[in-house]
Amino acid sequence: MRLPRLLMSLLIAGAIMNNSAPAAAESELNQLIARCEPNCPLTFLWWTRGGEPGPGYTSDHLTITFEERRIAGAYIRARFDQTRDPPFKALQYDGDLPPAARAELMTLLVKETPFDRHMPSEDRDDLADAIKDTIQVVLAGRQFEKTLYQSNAAELAGLKAFRSKIARMLYDSQAGR
Repeated sequence: MRLPRLLMSLLIAGAIMNNSAPAAAESELNQLIARCEPNCPLTFLWWTRGGEPGPGYTSDHLTITFEERRIAGAYIRARFDQTRDPPFKALQYDGDLPPAARAELMTLLVKETPFDRHMPSEDRDDLADAIKDTIQVVLAGRQFEKTLYQSNAAELAGLKAFRSKIARMLYDSQAGR
C-alpha cells in the first residue's frame, strides 16, 4: 500500500522535527509489550556497582517482579564496612509496589528504547573502577540486558529516575522498623 504524498511528507517532516528517522520496524521488546500487557509476568532489574576498591565501592541492586496480582520490589544496598568480615554491609528493603509502577515502567521502556540503540557508555568497559549499570528485563520468557560503564545523566534519564523513586519507596516503607 502506498501512502499519499502529503501523508508521507508529514511523516518525514515529523521525524525530522523530532530529530529521528522513521522507525523501520518496531523493536522486539515493544512488540512483546504490546502483545503481553498488562498481564504477562515481568521482571525488571537494575544493578549499579563498582567504584574505587574499599571505601569507594558501591552496590545498589533493584529487582521488581510483576506477577498476576502482585508487584514486589527488592532493593539491596551494599557498602564497604571495614568493621565486618567480609568488609561489606548489605541491607535489604522489600515490599509491595503500587499497580501504577507497571504502567510507568512500560511507558519508559517504550519511550527510551534502552535495548534498541547503542549508547556511548557501552564502549567504556576498559575503565578501571568504573561504576557499572546493568539493566535487565525479562518478559514473556525473553531476556533483554545491557551494561553501561560510567553512564552519563542523560542516558536513560527516565528509567534512572524510576529506579531511584522505587528504591526510595522501598527504603521509606521500612524506615524505622
